[in-house]
Amino acid sequence: MTTIKARSISSQNQDVIAESPGFLGMADELVTFDAKHEAIFKNLLATTAIFDTVEHARDAARKVRYQVRMVTLDGTELRTGGSYAGGANRQNNSIFIKPELEQLQKEIAQEEKLLRQEEENLKSVQEGLTALSQTLETIKSKGEQARIEEQGLYLSYQQTCQQVEELETLLELQEKELNNLRGGDWQAEKEKCQERLSIIATEKQKLESEIEEIKSNKNAIQERYQNLQDKLSQERLLKTEMIGRKRYEVADIERINKELENLNIEQNEIERLLQEKVDNLEKVDTELLTKQETEAKSQKEEIQQGLIRKQFELDDIEGQLDDIASHLEQARQQNEEWIRKQTRAEATKEKITDRLRYLQGQLTEEYQISYTEALEQANPLEDLAVAEQEVKDLEKSIRSLGPVNLDAIEQFDEVHERLEFLNSQRDDILSAKNLLLETITEMNDEVKERFKSTFEAIRESFKVTFKQMFGGGQADLILTEGDLLTAGVEISVQPPGKKIQSLNLMSGGEKALSALALLFSIIRVKTIPFVILDEVEAALDEANVKRFGDYLNRFDKDSQFIVVTHRKGTMAAADSIYGVTMQESGVSKIVSVKLKDLENMDA
Repeated sequence: MTTIKARSISSQNQDVIAESPGFLGMADELVTFDAKHEAIFKNLLATTAIFDTVEHARDAARKVRYQVRMVTLDGTELRTGGSYAGGANRQNNSIFIKPELEQLQKEIAQEEKLLRQEEENLKSVQEGLTALSQTLETIKSKGEQARIEEQGLYLSYQQTCQQVEELETLLELQEKELNNLRGGDWQAEKEKCQERLSIIATEKQKLESEIEEIKSNKNAIQERYQNLQDKLSQERLLKTEMIGRKRYEVADIERINKELENLNIEQNEIERLLQEKVDNLEKVDTELLTKQETEAKSQKEEIQQGLIRKQFELDDIEGQLDDIASHLEQARQQNEEWIRKQTRAEATKEKITDRLRYLQGQLTEEYQISYTEALEQANPLEDLAVAEQEVKDLEKSIRSLGPVNLDAIEQFDEVHERLEFLNSQRDDILSAKNLLLETITEMNDEVKERFKSTFEAIRESFKVTFKQMFGGGQADLILTEGDLLTAGVEISVQPPGKKIQSLNLMSGGEKALSALALLFSIIRVKTIPFVILDEVEAALDEANVKRFGDYLNRFDKDSQFIVVTHRKGTMAAADSIYGVTMQESGVSKIVSVKLKDLENMDA
């Protein structure tokens, strides 16, 4: 565990991956482990990035040029270099995941069914909410219209009450004046005024009852909604005319008020005169009374004429009101006609708009272009039938092509990018291959040169060593092929007094001594500091053993030999001897003798 080191990706790639969409984290960050095992988990998982989908992982892999290993939640692995593993293919081939997949598909279908039901319920609730909103708007408009109607009626009622009060006041003044003068001639006029007052009172009661009915009975407001809606358009038209007539009415009211003031002044004057007459009645003679009577009659006639004028003015006003009402009715009918025309025009406009939306959607879905692009590409048609036939032929040709792969462009870009990446990798590999071949060629040349020089040196050394070991004879090393890298080495030896023959035809001692000669020739060319020999002289006779021991002493300055032997000649040539004895059963003991020390002692 102490030798395992943590690994990590470069900071540049880590920043690019962290900013990529769908990145969930590095694998070592998403698992829990003991702190003492951190190096192991960092070594195994710190270079693996986890993404939610294959698409996000593929996009991130492109950004880092496929230098980081990535794994998705469905098990797909994007290895370094761009290869894929696991994922959908493994899932299709696994008999263990299939039941879980079917169960998940069933659950998804149930959830989709519930989702559709909830969407239908939501749609019905929205429709109900829309209907309630429309009803609420209707009720609000009805209430607003009723309020306006109520205000209009209340205003009419106040105006009527004011007129009644003014007429009652005027009537009282006239009655007082007539009673002071005489009651015979004014009785008929008084009855007429009372009849008019009764009619006005009846109308007043009727208006009050209508107002009370509007205030108390809400259901009546709803029942009268249609009538009020008709009146609404009429009132809207009346509004502008009433504003124009308002000034005239105000001027008329001011004029009537002035006349009433004048009548009040006259009444006060008459009362003053009457009071003076009552005070001076005893002093006034008959002629004066007659004169006053004549003046009173003349004043009466003037007042009657004034009443007649007022009646005529009232009739004129009523006629004007009837004319205004007829004009308003005509305007209302004309307004309704314009409203119907507007409604028909809006319906036609809505149909045309729907048709344009349908055509625009068809243009987008079938031809994959926008209205602006189509307008730029549009050309005037000379023959509509021929153009429609050409469109049908083109559509038939398109259908004959089969289904269109909408992701072909994206897939082409992805494959093209992948091809460029692989081509760059291939170029790198080819360049590396050429570099390796060049290196191998250089190494082969160097090996050949070194082998040739070493082989020649060992060959010459073997010739000399063989003669020294055998006391004569000849020996040589021969290559079996011309190629130094594949050629074998054949040993050709000729002991003294014998013909040149193969090693296979020599005795065991000759083979061993020839091998030792080759070994010592190699040591002469390339000094070996430490050599271990295990009973290599076992097959030699005593003379050759003595010669072997003497030859070992030639290399004792440059090389150290450890020889396992049972031969006395070899032991005699050694500087130190180590022996293993077993004086007791199962107990070994090492005995060492320094021969050089013994020689010094003898000396």
